[in-house]
Amino acid sequence: MKVKQIAGISMLLLVFDSGYFIERKDFIHLISVYAFAFATYFFILKTAYTNEDINYWIKISLILRGGLLFSFPHFSEDVYRFIWDGRLIHLGINPFNFKPSYFIDNHLFPDTLTPELFSKLNSKEYFTVYPSVCQGIFAFSVALFPKSIFGSIVVIKAFIFAAEIGTIFLMKKMLSPSKKILVYALNPLIIIELCGNVHFEALMIFFLLLSIFLLSKILNHSRNVETAFLISPNNQTFLLLRSSMALALSIATKMLPLMLLPFFIKRLGMKRSFIYFLMMGSATLILFLPLFNAIFINNIKSSLTLYFQKFEFNASLYYLIREVGIYIRGYNPISEIAPIMTSLVLLSILLLMIVDFFKKNINPKNAPTDLWANEGNIFQLFLFALSIYFLCATTVHPWYAALPLAVSVFTRFTYIMVWTSLLPLTYIHYSYPKPTENYAVIFLEYVIVLSLATYEIFFRNRQCQSKSSF
Repeated sequence: MKVKQIAGISMLLLVFDSGYFIERKDFIHLISVYAFAFATYFFILKTAYTNEDINYWIKISLILRGGLLFSFPHFSEDVYRFIWDGRLIHLGINPFNFKPSYFIDNHLFPDTLTPELFSKLNSKEYFTVYPSVCQGIFAFSVALFPKSIFGSIVVIKAFIFAAEIGTIFLMKKMLSPSKKILVYALNPLIIIELCGNVHFEALMIFFLLLSIFLLSKILNHSRNVETAFLISPNNQTFLLLRSSMALALSIATKMLPLMLLPFFIKRLGMKRSFIYFLMMGSATLILFLPLFNAIFINNIKSSLTLYFQKFEFNASLYYLIREVGIYIRGYNPISEIAPIMTSLVLLSILLLMIVDFFKKNINPKNAPTDLWANEGNIFQLFLFALSIYFLCATTVHPWYAALPLAVSVFTRFTYIMVWTSLLPLTYIHYSYPKPTENYAVIFLEYVIVLSLATYEIFFRNRQCQSKSSF
């Protein structure tokens, strides 16, 4: 048996073990599986040399994802809120109108909103925060399986699996031939967390990449005099509309891409940016209309505020500032620190945009679009913005690394890939009788990642990096 086949079988066994046989609290089992899976992953990245190898491993990555379709999510309770929201919609109730506790406190037990399901929710006292695309999928899954939690989960997983297929296909179109596709496609954390444990980062990533891919079709030709005539003004408008709709779908899945919008302006120009954002904004509004009412904005704002000002998990810079605040104030000043961290993120994005505006376009006249083909590409800006955002965040769950990893594939940086291999260590927090954060693990995680990021950004020779095996 060839080494490649042994590595493939190993990945299959390890990923399926994680999906079907591991509980979140079984840290030794969980971290052992992740350790061997990442060791195999890094071995594959080092030994995949040919296009045949790349295509083989892409097929394996799809089998890995498909094989988790019928596993039950054990690493997160979020899926129960998905089912709860879907059942509310199925009953004709807007999920943004009521907290789950409202039904229990008032002894309202519609047929499918059972106390058993309520007991499994991890956000009983909060309004939902899941945007309209997610809500549509929740409702569809419940419509097919009104009383079966597992049946609804399989339907939701099918959407996530389809999105992951689309993402890998787009990466292959945008990067081929390049084994950098495998950095995302074969990453154990991405496979296990998104397809195994049902997280909608998968759809957000797919729609974001689709928007960039469609946008590149316009920019490629508009910069190339010899081929500019191939796309008529009408076709350009149509491509612009399709791209803006894809971006709206990404935002209506997870609102995180909103912070990336400033980086579109330089590439589109002011006039075309105005049209693009108008289309995108209109499409986003239409997507939210079915759930929009007088209390929608207030309730979702309430939940987001509570999320940023109450929840804490696996943070970095925030924890350091929090400890200083506790020392000075004598209590946890999260409600005061969170707005400061948000302001710091917004200021950093503004500075990145300003630097980008004044940076010369290093592309030759007829080179591929600078959306992802050079050092000044838009994905590099996305990566820096997202890195700053998560550095300042109060809560960083393992699956949050999915979007940074996806955009890093189009850059020369590898520190997010290393971060994904360390994030499973944070599951140690759930191995104690009462969930408790292990700050030694968090310290180790961020020291390694920030050290590598600092080295790659400021010290490593760029020409050498452009020849990186990744």
